Amino acid sequence: MTSRISDGASLYFHHNWARASAVVARPFKADDHVLAAFASDVPGADADLAPKITAALLDEVLALVPGAWLDSPDHDGSDDVRGAYRSHLLARAAAHEAWLPTVVTS
Repeated sequence: MTSRISDGASLYFHHNWARASAVVARPFKADDHVLAAFASDVPGADADLAPKITAALLDEVLALVPGAWLDSPDHDGSDDVRGAYRSHLLARAAAHEAWLPTVVTS
């Protein structure tokens, strides 16, 4: 089993913004995730945390990201990229039941 944590893998949509909307409800395969062994109640965690993902929270977090980190040929400046992240992450949160992983722990 390979375990890894990668921001590029977790936010891979930002490498192909044109397809970002197509992956909003794509299922997540969690069985080889490095933290899978500790995921004893994914549905419970989802029930507690999903409602906390709000536009205001994402705006606050995205404001902390330096503009230099947000260069993208697909967007007009860092504020446009922040808006794209906000829209995508809100859509992903709204579709959480479609992609909520099933984790089998031993």
